[in-house]
Amino acid sequence: MTYASSSSIEEVAKLFVQEQGVPGLAVAAVAQTNDGLKIWSAGYGHADIVQGAPMTPDTSIWLGSVTKAMTGTAIIKAVEQGYLGLESLVDEILQDAGAFTLGDNETATRFASMTLEHLVTHRSDIRDHEDVYQCAYFVGDRNGDKEMLMDLFGLDNICVEDSPVSLGGYLEAYLSSGGAYYDPAQNFGGRAPGEEESYSNIASGLAGYLLSLAVNTTLPDYAAREIYELLGMENTSFRAADLSRIATPYIRLEEGEPYTALPLYDLATFPDGGLRSSANDMAKFLGCIMNEGTLDHTSTAVTTFDVHSGNDVDEKIVLLQPESVEDLLRPRFGGGTGVFWTWAELGGRLVVGHDGSDPGAASLMFFDPETKTGFVVLTNGDDSSFDFEAFLSVGLAALARADELVKNLAVDTIETLAPTATTTQSSLSPTAAPASSALVLSWKEALFCSVFVWLTHAVL
Repeated sequence: MTYASSSSIEEVAKLFVQEQGVPGLAVAAVAQTNDGLKIWSAGYGHADIVQGAPMTPDTSIWLGSVTKAMTGTAIIKAVEQGYLGLESLVDEILQDAGAFTLGDNETATRFASMTLEHLVTHRSDIRDHEDVYQCAYFVGDRNGDKEMLMDLFGLDNICVEDSPVSLGGYLEAYLSSGGAYYDPAQNFGGRAPGEEESYSNIASGLAGYLLSLAVNTTLPDYAAREIYELLGMENTSFRAADLSRIATPYIRLEEGEPYTALPLYDLATFPDGGLRSSANDMAKFLGCIMNEGTLDHTSTAVTTFDVHSGNDVDEKIVLLQPESVEDLLRPRFGGGTGVFWTWAELGGRLVVGHDGSDPGAASLMFFDPETKTGFVVLTNGDDSSFDFEAFLSVGLAALARADELVKNLAVDTIETLAPTATTTQSSLSPTAAPASSALVLSWKEALFCSVFVWLTHAVL
């Protein structure tokens, strides 16, 4: 089925859940208007199929690589506060903190010039070694009993016994000479930092680690204090224990088969993809970035979401200064990436944000700076089991709803939709972005598509 451009977000979202067969979907449309920030949001399907828990805009969902947009924002906040600079040398931060040494004697000269800016733009020369990166995913306690996600399914892997799952421990094992996963031929590209763009989750994890060293606290604690608490993001955390309504992740072990629930897993390199959040929380965050770092405390709620605290006062919440937001979003090195925020063409419009996918999760978060409208789309089914272009169509429909909010269309008639529990399949035809700037699956997303195809044959 092809969706007409006039299809509403309600129609598109319902059909996506019904025809693509995803367990649940949460959507938000965001618009900065003369009356403040307006957010429309709704949930469809289930957060947990067995328990019958409905998906809502306040359900916390694993974000995958959309996490990088949050990590980038935290880094720019620390830059604004003077803790570090994008030009800060990676090895210098590591050595000043008494952490590990990056690389070995042969790579030392090349890596001496590596900066934080190289990490956040995927130009550090650090590469993701596929077989080793799988070992970053685990189930259990980061500081206690745990099991590798690959081991849980009985899959062959090269994970060492008691594989490190702390951020610093995993990075040292991967990036430092003598580490359990150190392999310069696989882990590095052999180019000088800045020369070539190559998407890297490991480098993204390192960027988050450098932030934690600079601010002398963990990224989860720093982001909670400086971002989530400030903006009232109550359903957002790197720690599952902090959240009360978490969506169960689901995968298909075989095409056409029912979904299989995954345990709530975690990620050693969590700054690259380990955040859970809700559509409403991410809409609020996106609206703040969209509005040059400021959230109006008197913003207008359109449906389920209320931005203000109950006091109708002309108060603003400042997350970042406008010049810091400009630094966050500005493309660097002649490419399309700012501080993890990525520029792309979607439906003929230039948007900025990030997409993400992991086992049992997929996400989109983008906005159009020209119109100051944006969208968030989250699901607890992974994109190896649905049409990714169909997923983009949900985003396009949400962006169209955001445009309506600017024009004050349908604001008085929009209702919070009752979640549906239907799960079948759909085929949507969005306007595709050009190959040079398309929204494409990152290396990690492609890897896990193949991993779980492998899992299918290994288990069945």
